[in-house]
Amino acid sequence: HPRYEFGRREQVLTELVDTVIQLVTKARELDVAVTIDAEEVDRLELSLEVFRAIYQSDAVKGWGHFGLVVQAYSKRALPVLHYINRLADEQGDEIPLRLVKGAYWDSEIKESQQLGIDGYPVYTRKACTDVAYLACAQFLLSDDTRGRIFPQFATHNAHTVTTILELANHDSRPFEFQRLHGMGEALYDAALERAPKGTYCRIYAPVGAHKDLLPYLVRRLLENGANSSFVHQIVDPDVPVESLCQHPIETLRQQKTFYNKRIPLPKDIYGPKRRNSRGVNLNIRSHYYPLMEKMATFMDKQYPTKPLLAFDVADDSANTHSVTSPFDRRQTVGSVQWTSKEQAAKALDAAWEAFPRWDATPVAERAAIVRRLGDLMEEHMAELMTLCSREGGKLLTDGVDEIKEAVDFCRYYAMRAEESFGEPIELPGPTGESNRLMMGGKGVFAAISPWNFPVAIFCGQIVAAAVAGNTVLAKPAEQTSIVAHRVIELLYEAGMPRDVVQLLPGDGPTVGSVLTSDPRITGVVFTGGTDTAQIINRALAARDNAPLPTLIAETGGM
Repeated sequence: HPRYEFGRREQVLTELVDTVIQLVTKARELDVAVTIDAEEVDRLELSLEVFRAIYQSDAVKGWGHFGLVVQAYSKRALPVLHYINRLADEQGDEIPLRLVKGAYWDSEIKESQQLGIDGYPVYTRKACTDVAYLACAQFLLSDDTRGRIFPQFATHNAHTVTTILELANHDSRPFEFQRLHGMGEALYDAALERAPKGTYCRIYAPVGAHKDLLPYLVRRLLENGANSSFVHQIVDPDVPVESLCQHPIETLRQQKTFYNKRIPLPKDIYGPKRRNSRGVNLNIRSHYYPLMEKMATFMDKQYPTKPLLAFDVADDSANTHSVTSPFDRRQTVGSVQWTSKEQAAKALDAAWEAFPRWDATPVAERAAIVRRLGDLMEEHMAELMTLCSREGGKLLTDGVDEIKEAVDFCRYYAMRAEESFGEPIELPGPTGESNRLMMGGKGVFAAISPWNFPVAIFCGQIVAAAVAGNTVLAKPAEQTSIVAHRVIELLYEAGMPRDVVQLLPGDGPTVGSVLTSDPRITGVVFTGGTDTAQIINRALAARDNAPLPTLIAETGGM
């Protein structure tokens, strides 16, 4: 299904279940078993719902050959087995269950790190996965699952195979082994001689066109080529036989921790100086529904906004514009009062006067304010995401990424500022001569941001300039001025002086002309179209008796 994600749950259950039921009906006519793979953690909960809907359909009732694959490296493997066992108990049809160790470990680790969630959904030590596999096998071979689940053990690990045989020798519980085509022949030839009567090994063989098989075969090569793979180690002459025969519990007892210290938690992947931003996995119920409940409280809230300057701004109804949602113009988000030319000029005066004081502020204090902004944006993620959707038309996934990137900017630039603007750097030179390099702010920066990244780029421009000791006049895109206003409110709450960072919502000709023509502007950071960047460049170059300013432009191309 092209939108196999929890946010499209109703669509998937409506469209996909009927299609699979047709496939299962045909398979039942041909007496061909069908097995659904639970796969990655992002798909697990939805896959279980799809499985349950199909299992409880008339196409499957009374059959006993509709099964599921469960990955033992998942920390939810054993609870999933209990859930499947309960389904089978309620309906009375046996469920074939294929237990594997897992094939998506690398992607599970990487995606968890990208999301910045609290922990990993999979074990980070192979020995933990091996122990989890045996714990799951013990449950599958227990009396609790008899007549409800038919165990299918897919493994090429000799220790795992022999342990399963020991567990199964206590009774005549039917089960099967599974191996990949072209692998494990000798292992299972020997194992089946010891297995209970009637036990067999099913061969798992890929079938299909070359373009479909090649990715599958490459993945298998990567799995078996991994240093921790039993298949890889058994042919490695440098690996002692004793280590291959060691029980995984004994292997774990030799470790000080169950988790792998070489794989830091998602929040710690950048080291001790910078914490990763925290995200939300929208495919997990325990993440999705609490976020939706929080966002619902902001769906109807109205946001009347006006410029946030170093001085009080009087209400100006004639210069105030209503803001409606781009996906439904009937929905009003709030209103924005544009900045007048006089207000922009006065804001520039305040920023110019504030620069020496702010530049002299210790970098540790400046960095602490910026880090605090990152923390506040994480705390207010639901509100900022709601505004990104209502005002900017962003999807939920885009909203999560937007806030995460903004928080990352805060923590990254705070760290870099402390590294570059801290103690002076001693430079080499002749005897008796002292040369020191000291970094400082340039002056007043204008930050002009786009509508398509209303929080991330808007925030990144501002904090990069401000933490370096500059004062900032921020002009957000006209289309997304409300969410920009909320970010600046949080910045003030974090401790930023109002004359150091000011918000100037408005159109380009009114506000932009002030920000690019005045000789006191020492730098402009801009993200937008190439044509606009060229206009800004020409305006800066045309100023009389003004030093050449810094122009940092990120555009769509040359």
